[in-house]
Amino acid sequence: MLIRKSEGFTSTETLLHKLAEKTFLKLWCYLNPFKKNNKELCDLIGFFENHIFIFFDKNINSYKNTPNLNLAWERWYREVVSKQIKQARQAEKYLLKSFPLFLDAKLENQLPIQYSAENLIIHKIIIGHGASEPAHEFYAGKSSSSMMISYEEDFEENPNLNIPFLVRLNKFERVHFFDSYSLEIIFNELDTISDFTNYLNEKERLIHNQKILTYCGEEDLLAVYFQNYNVDKNGYSLNFNTNVSNICITEGDWKDFSTSQIYLNKKQKDQISYIWDKIIQVTCQNALEGILLGNSDIFNGKSAIVEMAKESRFSRRILSGHLKEAIICAHKLPVSPNKIQQVLRAFQKPSSKDVFYVFLLIIHPVLMGYEKEDENYRKVRQHMLNIACGTLKNKLPNLKKVIGIAAYIPGTKEMGNSDDFILLECEEWTESQQNYYLEENKIRNFFSNMAFNYKKSSDF
Repeated sequence: MLIRKSEGFTSTETLLHKLAEKTFLKLWCYLNPFKKNNKELCDLIGFFENHIFIFFDKNINSYKNTPNLNLAWERWYREVVSKQIKQARQAEKYLLKSFPLFLDAKLENQLPIQYSAENLIIHKIIIGHGASEPAHEFYAGKSSSSMMISYEEDFEENPNLNIPFLVRLNKFERVHFFDSYSLEIIFNELDTISDFTNYLNEKERLIHNQKILTYCGEEDLLAVYFQNYNVDKNGYSLNFNTNVSNICITEGDWKDFSTSQIYLNKKQKDQISYIWDKIIQVTCQNALEGILLGNSDIFNGKSAIVEMAKESRFSRRILSGHLKEAIICAHKLPVSPNKIQQVLRAFQKPSSKDVFYVFLLIIHPVLMGYEKEDENYRKVRQHMLNIACGTLKNKLPNLKKVIGIAAYIPGTKEMGNSDDFILLECEEWTESQQNYYLEENKIRNFFSNMAFNYKKSSDF
C-alpha cells in the first residue's frame, strides 16, 4: 500500500521533517498527524519501540514590529513556549488513550504505525524559531544564538520573564526545548534513533536528580554528553561527580568541543557508518511506496530492518566496516557463468552477546548478465540466507536472534529492491528446527570452519 506522507505546511516544518528523517528514518516519523476529531495532534511525531516523540514547531517574529525588548520577549514566550506546552499536554493525553492517528484531515488514511498506551514513554519537544537572531544581537555577538534553559523544581506555571532569552521549564514534566540554533546541531549529531533516545533519557535522568539544571544552550549540554563515555553502558552519559543539587553548564562548551581533534576524529570515523543508513533508507522507501518484497510488517512487526535501525552510530560504524570488508572479498571472487560464488560472514551485535548478524553476498550468473533476471535468483539467495542464519544458531546455541542480510554488491547488475533480510528469533529452538537446518546445510556447508574473534571497542 502506498503511504503518502505530509510534506509540511511551513518552511520550518519542512526543515524539521528533513532532519528527523535522518534520525528516525523514513518509516518512523510523520508530519502533521491528525486526531479523530480532524485536528492536528502535533507538527511531527516519531516512534521508537515504546517511545513516542511529539514535536511542536512554532515560528513567531514578535521582535520585528516590537521595539520594546521585554514586551517582545513576553509575546514570543507566550506563543512559542507556554501555548505549545499546553498543546503538548493535550496531545499526550490523547496518546495515553491509544486513540488512532491519521495522515490526513479527512481521516481517510490511518497512520501505518500502531502503538499502545501500555508502558508508553512520551517525550514532548518544543521547537521555537524567531528569537535566535535577537538573542545574538542582545549579547552583541559574544554568545551563540541559542536560548538558555533552566529546569526548576520550584517551577511556576507563569514564570518571571524579566530575563530575556531564558526558557524556564518544570523539571517534573518530560519537556524539551530546541531553538533555531540548536535544532540542527542536535539532529545532525544524534542522527540515529537510539542515540537521540539515549540523549533524551540521560538528560531526563539528570533533570530528575537535580533541583535546578541550567545550561546556556542545548548544544552545550550535548557537548558535556559527548565528553562522558560510560564504559559499563558502552555509550555516552550525563553523569556528574558531584553531590550538589544545582548544576549550571556555562557558555562555550559546544564551540570548544566541536573544534577539538577528538570531535574531528569521531566525524571522520563515522563516515563509513552511513552505508548502514543507506541500506535501511532504501528499504524504508520501498515500504512507503508499497513495493517492498516479503511478508514482514516492517511498520509494526519484528523485522530485520527494525533491528538494524536500533543500532547506534558507533555500532553502525563497526557493522558497516564488516560489510565493506565482505564486499571487497566478493569483488575478488572468480566469475563463472555456471557457478554461484559466495561470501559469508557472521558478526556479534556490538551491544549484545546473544545477537549476531549474518552477511551473505553472492556472485550469481544473473548478476553478471549471464542469465536473464528471474524470480529464481531471489528465491535462491533468500533460501541461502535462511539456511545460513539457522546454521549459525545450531553452531552457537545461546543465540536469541540472528539478523540476516543478503546485500547488493556494488558493480554488479542492479536488481531493483536488491537486498534481502531475515530476522530469526531463536531463543526457543526445537529439535525439529535444529534437524532441518542440519540437513539443509549438508549441501551448503556453511560455517564449517567457524572462528569468531569479536572484541568490544570503546573507541568513540
